[in-house]
Amino acid sequence: MVFEAHDAMIITDDQSRIQRVNRRFVEMTGYSPEDVFGKTPSILKSGRHDDRFYRNLWKQLTDSGSWQGEIWNQRRNGEVYPQWTSISLIRDDKGTIIHYLSSMVDVSKQRRAEAEVEFLAYHDSLTGLPNRVLLFDRLNQALARSSRSGSIGASVFMDLDRFKNINDSLGHLVGDGMLKEFARRLKKLVRKDDTLARLGGDEFMMVLNELGPDQESATNKVLSIAEKFKASLAEPYHIREYELHTTSSIGVTLFSGDGETAEDIIRRADTAMYKAKEEGRNAIRFYLPEMQAQVRDRLAMENDMRIAMERDQFKLFFQPQIDIQTGELIGAEALLRWRHPERGYILPDHFIPIAEDTGLIVPLGEYVLREVCCRNRIWHDAGLPKIPIAVNVSPVQFRRTDFLNQVNSILSDTQLSPHYLELEMTETAFMQNIQACRDAQDAKRDVQVPLLPSLITTVISFCRSRPASGSLRQSIASSDQTSYPYLKWLNGVSDAYAASPLAQGTTGMLRAAYAYCGLPAFVSLSMAGSG
Repeated sequence: MVFEAHDAMIITDDQSRIQRVNRRFVEMTGYSPEDVFGKTPSILKSGRHDDRFYRNLWKQLTDSGSWQGEIWNQRRNGEVYPQWTSISLIRDDKGTIIHYLSSMVDVSKQRRAEAEVEFLAYHDSLTGLPNRVLLFDRLNQALARSSRSGSIGASVFMDLDRFKNINDSLGHLVGDGMLKEFARRLKKLVRKDDTLARLGGDEFMMVLNELGPDQESATNKVLSIAEKFKASLAEPYHIREYELHTTSSIGVTLFSGDGETAEDIIRRADTAMYKAKEEGRNAIRFYLPEMQAQVRDRLAMENDMRIAMERDQFKLFFQPQIDIQTGELIGAEALLRWRHPERGYILPDHFIPIAEDTGLIVPLGEYVLREVCCRNRIWHDAGLPKIPIAVNVSPVQFRRTDFLNQVNSILSDTQLSPHYLELEMTETAFMQNIQACRDAQDAKRDVQVPLLPSLITTVISFCRSRPASGSLRQSIASSDQTSYPYLKWLNGVSDAYAASPLAQGTTGMLRAAYAYCGLPAFVSLSMAGSG
């Protein structure tokens, strides 16, 4: 009964010739009793252990009467596997060795599990690339190498532009597929002695060793490599049924190993990457010392924004829209301003990008929508003209699955008709989220809240498929002489598609052109909101 235990077992004679094996041995090794009878256990040798290993085994077995340890053996099918082996001597009454008894346990599953745990401790589970922990180790090695050799190395920080849009709108399976393809392309370009790692999310870093003896040669070399990265990453991504297009923002910093730490290098490369994003994305930027001051300022702004929301420092102003022909008030636009206690009034261009990056745009956007609807309801009750008020919406808000429910809830709470709320999105954001806008426009038909893109080109694209309202931005209407043909054309689009174009910041002849074309232009006169 003991011989047929769970462990594989072998009994040999005093010459190590196999006399008997149990059923578990057959299952574990693939050898039948007939295959091994009369042969020695060396039939299982894998070749992983040298002669010294076996000499030590036999010495301990002879001296102490037993031996235990891990041996890598080979199954009949050629598979090499680890087993925990216990060997004991069996002596007769006279003390003479008559048998050897060996019990063996296959530990390959445990070793694989241990190897996987160890791998995951130092590698990213999605891409298989080194993770942040291993990156720090490799980067410290690279710094030490540069310090010894006097050669310049570089760290390249890469981030997929607008990856969150894709991940949120198409789902994590598509997002993960894109990250794996991103990693695959980079792997093809990495040199043997360099390290490519995934820091998390859509952030990747490459450590390039020994690029040259001086700053100039190293800069030229890393720039050439980074350009290859950028070009490769900009090619279309075919993930499942989608063809996706994106770009990458790349930050680069050089290192010599002279008093630098891995934390310093990663921070500098990260700072340069964010500079590339700030300057329009799809770019390569090298770290400059002054960038760090900008990062500190941004962090201070982020912290101040959180305090501002708690202390009610965000204020709404309302810009009336007046028909220049009749003088009639036809609408208004809500303008958000931050009344900072030290910096004074801060315009949205300076704080909205930070709010979007940190997620603060969600509560801030809800505050604006609710406050606008409350104010408009109060003005209606006071007998003031009933006009629609436009609110600028961030793409971050717009892509949230609960956004429409939020709008409906606010309208219901304030008892404001949806006819008196308009949602605006900048032309760039509109074009980047065109499908989401179309879907949302369909969904908004139930509550009849207009979605207004803000550029003439947006009107063109959007009107190809459905009616929309358009707003001509000052950047397009900057030249009075050249704006007239666009205005006349937009009037035709407006008639054809029942859109209602509005011009923002128009002056001089442009106003006259509006009047000439019969378009509802307006006079801007901002005023602070009041109860």
